[in-house]
Amino acid sequence: MTGTEIKSIRNGKVNLKDSYANIKNGEAFVYGIHISPYEHGNIQNKDPLRTRKLLLNRREINKLIGSIQQKGLSLIPMSLYFKRNRVKIELRHWKR
Repeated sequence: MTGTEIKSIRNGKVNLKDSYANIKNGEAFVYGIHISPYEHGNIQNKDPLRTRKLLLNRREINKLIGSIQQKGLSLIPMSLYFKRNRVKIELRHWKR
């Protein structure tokens, strides 16, 4: 995420509605999270609905792959929070 996105998240300008996560080519991505452009931003503002890559280690990705390959399970972002100046996304398994 960029600096202007982090500032918008700190201001509470984020919407997780209709968002989901998926594994593609061994990497985790989250789709549909709307982070409003930072009010005082300039050309540094990015597309509010762009796809964002999640930083997970191989063991975490393999665990997620195993769970979403089961019939009818999806990965849904439930919350965003800060931990030691990093944005964390809580993912849950959801039955379609």
